[in-house]
Order: sequence, then C-alpha cells, then structure tokens
Amino acid sequence: MKKISILLASTFILTMFTGCNIPGRATEITKIENPNKEEISEIQSREGLMLRVSQSNCDEISRDEDVWVSTSYEIMWDGTITRNVNYMLSGCIEDESVTLSEEDYLTIYVFAESTYLNESYSDHSEQGSDGSSWNYVYYPTDSDETVCLYSGYAYSDEDLCQIQDIVSSYFPDEDYYGPLQSAE
Repeated sequence: MKKISILLASTFILTMFTGCNIPGRATEITKIENPNKEEISEIQSREGLMLRVSQSNCDEISRDEDVWVSTSYEIMWDGTITRNVNYMLSGCIEDESVTLSEEDYLTIYVFAESTYLNESYSDHSEQGSDGSSWNYVYYPTDSDETVCLYSGYAYSDEDLCQIQDIVSSYFPDEDYYGPLQSAE
C-alpha cells in the first residue's frame, strides 16, 4: 500500500513539473508541425469545413446605412477558401472559392490543429471596445463537435494576426464592394 501511495505521489509531482504533459501528445504535435507530402495529401482528402474565421463589426451600426457588418472565411479540408461579406442593407456577398498555397494551407492547419490539441487560447483575452472582433471555429475530424479556438479581439497575438492576414490576402478589401445600397 505504501508503494502505491509513493508511486501515485511521484506520478502527481512528475505531472506537475512537466506541465501536465500527456505522453505521446508532444510527438503528435511535432508531427503536425512537420507533415510530409503523404500526410498533406491525407489531410487534404478529408471532406467538409476545416476552419471558419469570422470578423464582426463592433462599432455602432445604423440599420439605415449599408455598412459592413461581418466577414466570414471558410477554409475547407481540400485547401479551398471562400469568403462571405455581409452588409447591413445589401446582405451577403459570396466570393468565388480560391485555392490556398501549400504554405498558407499548412500554416492554417498547424495553427488550428495545435490550438485544438493544446487549448492554446483558453485563457487568452484582449481588451477593446470598438473595431472588430474575431471568431476562430475548428471542425476537427476526430469529433462531431465544433471547437471554438478563440473568440474576441485579436490585435496583438502574432498567430491570430497571421491567420487573419493569410485569409484576407486572397480577396479584395471589403470596401471594394460597398456600400452597395443607400438609405432612401
């Protein structure tokens, strides 16, 4: 009985010192960061939505003006991306799907999968009262549930900003479209 207590105490202390690292998980994350061509093909053969990155206008919005309300980027497992831009009066404008570069695809995949496995943003928060907030929702293939990776202001985190820059770089600025209607 004393040996079991010592073993449990030792395991508890070891777990605390290693940051509650689960054996095998570090290997899994390393593998995610350096996928080979075969693994990339397997990842891209998955069907459906991988990640939705949404941006919402947090400024005061008048219902009488055709102002930008939100933008949603949908990144599919096959490496295509689509953008929907929403305006108060004009409604939704959907862009044609385009294919991400391999480098951008891998950056997005590694971000989403490692954030999902590590819960990297569970305690992250940024202050803001205007501008736009961001929402990152992951659709992992090992679960039927969607996972909110992060929701809130994202002005200073390097990884969140990098994903924003990647997804927005494939499309013209939202101002390119609107406002499309004027109040009468």
